[in-house]
Parts: sequence; C-alpha cells; structure tokens
Amino acid sequence: MTGCLKKRMGVFTLRAWVVVFTCSAIADFLIISAWYRNGRVGMHRSSNAHYSAANLNKMSQVRGSASPSSLNQTTQPIFVCNDTENVKVMPMGTFPVAGLASFPGSGNSWMRSMIERATGYATGDIYHIPNQEKDFVGEMRNVAAGETIVFKLHDYWKGFTNKRDGQISIQKAILIIRNPYRALIEDFNRLGYGKQRPIDENRFRSEEWSKFMTETFKFSRWLKLSRTLMDMCNHHAPTAPCKAIHIVYYENLETDLKNELLQIIKFLDIQVDERRLSCAIATSESSPHRPLKQPHLSFDPFTQEHRARIDEDMKTFHQWLDSEGLPHPPPAFNN
Repeated sequence: MTGCLKKRMGVFTLRAWVVVFTCSAIADFLIISAWYRNGRVGMHRSSNAHYSAANLNKMSQVRGSASPSSLNQTTQPIFVCNDTENVKVMPMGTFPVAGLASFPGSGNSWMRSMIERATGYATGDIYHIPNQEKDFVGEMRNVAAGETIVFKLHDYWKGFTNKRDGQISIQKAILIIRNPYRALIEDFNRLGYGKQRPIDENRFRSEEWSKFMTETFKFSRWLKLSRTLMDMCNHHAPTAPCKAIHIVYYENLETDLKNELLQIIKFLDIQVDERRLSCAIATSESSPHRPLKQPHLSFDPFTQEHRARIDEDMKTFHQWLDSEGLPHPPPAFNN
C-alpha cells in the first residue's frame, strides 16, 4: 500500500513538473512575443515622430518659424520671428544713435522689419507715424535716446532737430540706395495707394506725376541725402559724431538678402542669431512692408528732361563713390 502510494505520488510529481515546465515555456513565449510587438510599435512610432518632425520643419519654413533641432524638441513652442512680442525696446543708451536712411521708395520700412526679425530689437522712426506702431513697437520712441537699434529717415543735415526728439546727432548710418527711376515710381505709387497696391498707369499720365517730379528735383532728395551722409560719416573727423557709414544697394537685397542682412548686423555690432536670421529670410516675402514687384509700365513716364537730370545724378553718385572709396552698385542698379 505504501509503495503503491509512493509510486503514484512520483507519477503525480513528474506530471506536475511537466505541466509547470510547459506553462513556464508558454509564459516565456507570450512575454517574448509581447516584447517583440512592442518593439515594432516603438519603431513605428519613432518613424512617425521622424516624419512629423520633418513635416513640422517644412511647415515652419513656410510659416516663418524656427524648426526643431532634434526629434526630442518636436513639442517645443513654435518661434515666430515677426511677432512684435519678440521684439524689444531697450533701456535708454543701449545703442548708438544709428540712422537707417534712404530716398523714399527704396525699401526702408521693409529693412526695418527685416532688421527687427533678424535681431529681436526694435527700430524707430524719425517721423513717428501713430498707425505704424502696430507693426513697429519702437515707432513712437525718441530716436536720440538709444532705445532702438536704428531709426528710419529720408532727410538729414547737421544739427537736425524735430519737436519730439530734439537735436539728433547720428553716430553711424546705413544708407539704402536704389535705382532712382524705380525708387521714384515706387514712391509716387506709395503716395497714392500705399506699399501693397498695384500701379495705376493713369496716375503717371496726370498732372499729379508732373508736380511730383518737379518737387523732387527742386529738393534733389535722391542725391542730397547721399552727399550729406558721406560728408558727415565717412571722413572720421575727430569732432564729427558720426564715425561710420554702410551702403546697402536695394538690388543686392533682392538677390542676396541673407548676406546683406549679415553685413548690416555686423555693422551694428550685434551678435548674429542664426535662428532669427533664418526665420527673417524665410518670411521676407510675406512682410507687409515688402514693396510689391511691380510690372513694367507700358509707357515711359519720364520726360527727356527727367532722364537727363536723373542720369546726371547717377553719374555724380558714381563719382562720389570713387572719391569716397565706397563700394559701387551691382549691374542691376544701372539697368
């Protein structure tokens, strides 16, 4: 009886071990299978994350946002460099008083926008136009206070003063030069319709156009501004407040904006922020201040007298560049 019981228990024990071993093997198989499936899903998710990051990068370029530098940053806030909240007005005396000068119609407001986007610092305006404050947070600031990185101006002379800012002595100047024929057309169109409106050819056949050209010649604005700033900022006289001038040709801005912005930023002694610079370049065409690429007029609005005067001014300008040792314009400027 006892021997039989031991035999039966031995059989039971062997069977039990077989069951335990089988169950353990099945459990191991299920665990390994689950791990394998999870690994495949993880790989799939990683692939999707890479795809999402790539798509976000493409989207950010279109929207003017800085793209994430790695997959781990796909959830970071999208940086929008034309957001005025990202542009700062600095404390008084932060910057030297720097003028961003040009003849009207030469892309001054557009360059203000590009400089703000590329540096994060506000720009000012010697004319203080209230409805521009929505786009330029430094519009109404005193331009002589050094709170803005540059300020817009179209006219300047020694001892320049205005009611809001008092006497303004610029310490460095950026001079934007554009082919005068195109600048005149752009400025006249702006006076009638604003920066973002197509040309109405009928206005160029009117007395309004003739009056505009007569007044422009009377003040010689295109040439006079260049001469004034060269005299004040390019000779490094010990008593002169303005010590440096940087010439920017509008035609170069259209073909090599990144390099031109880099040169401007370095001239202003600001550290280059590659992230902001890339964003500024990506959104340059969408700027509300970007002059429209206007089609050619179907007729020549300039009289023979106009052309003789403008061509003489351009010849004089080139002579000044030679005598001042300043860079000449690209071929597109003369066409």
